[in-house]
Amino acid sequence: MPPISSEAVTIALMALSVPAISAAGAGVAFVFGRVIEHRKSRFETFHRLLANLVRGVGDKPFADEQIAALFELRRYRHYYPILPGILRNLTATWEALDSSAAAYLVPALRRATEDIEAWNHRQRWWAPWRSWSSA
Repeated sequence: MPPISSEAVTIALMALSVPAISAAGAGVAFVFGRVIEHRKSRFETFHRLLANLVRGVGDKPFADEQIAALFELRRYRHYYPILPGILRNLTATWEALDSSAAAYLVPALRRATEDIEAWNHRQRWWAPWRSWSSA
């Protein structure tokens, strides 16, 4: 049997590696596509929840929906740096209404604001680099 040349080995390895490299590239593209899709979905859901929280100001039937939206907003830690300001402004708006829905919603808004601010403080203390990035 004649010896196999190094050129033949190189060509054979290249022929075998092209499909593997292509498959790996497709896998990476798929994963990044899913990550971008997931971020877009969370962005849209966050803003829909925020609109649900704000839209019913002054209407009693919306108080339960707003409590549910407030509960769901707590899952979006990515937006925690801006949420306390939004919730404080909304709390002031509800306090000015002096309605039974306000008596129901204001304590929940205050508690959520305190919890989010406490979490933000812990993150700055434990991982200060997280407060440096805008992402």
